[in-house]
Amino acid sequence: ESDELDEFFAMRLRTLSVSGCVRLTDASIVSVAQSCHNLATVDLSQVYDLTDASVVALASNCGPHLRSLKLSRCGRITDYAIAAVAKCCPGLRSVWVDDCYGLTDAAIDALARNCSLLDSIDMSHCAKLTNESIFSVCAHCRRLHRIEMKFPQTSLGGPSLLTSDAVIALAEHVRQPGAVLRFIDLTGHPRLLTPEASKAIALAEQPSPPSPPPLFGNTEDNAGGGGGGGGGDVYERHE
Repeated sequence: ESDELDEFFAMRLRTLSVSGCVRLTDASIVSVAQSCHNLATVDLSQVYDLTDASVVALASNCGPHLRSLKLSRCGRITDYAIAAVAKCCPGLRSVWVDDCYGLTDAAIDALARNCSLLDSIDMSHCAKLTNESIFSVCAHCRRLHRIEMKFPQTSLGGPSLLTSDAVIALAEHVRQPGAVLRFIDLTGHPRLLTPEASKAIALAEQPSPPSPPPLFGNTEDNAGGGGGGGGGDVYERHE
């Protein structure tokens, strides 16, 4: 009876948050993943000793249900784990991989191509990431409303690999019909605001033109529509 009760609660568990539990190991997370297949929200941030094994176990066991995954400061995570998430978690909405400093553009590209419902991603302080990560997210994640790719003023990983081309890509994304991107944080990256990037930002900040009236009047079939994402700021301003 006790085993049946444990199984009952395991199957009903939807949220797992162990942020900052620095003594946890892969064995604990793998065990949870093998029992709790319906997890939708998982926060493993600042559990420093976790490796790809934990993330792969979560992806393979909870993949169809997983909507939010936080791996902030899990510095031992590699592209292999993120590839597993991309393959198994098509419904993922929010992901934090900030300070997962071993990740490369390949990991972000896999996420963007396979998790097209992503609406929020934080890939800050990942010094190996380049413009290609921004390009992939802009190309494949049409529901994106928040992106963070902050860069520390002092980085052990070398200089920033981001250029003004990333800003231009984001500005062009904002101007696309139906775009919902409203928050972009690229703090710490030098030399992003070239004249070309500044022009792209200015265009993105212009309000979208009003939609033309329906051809046959305001019928139910023709009402509504229109409205792009061009009214949002490329950078959210903080007072």
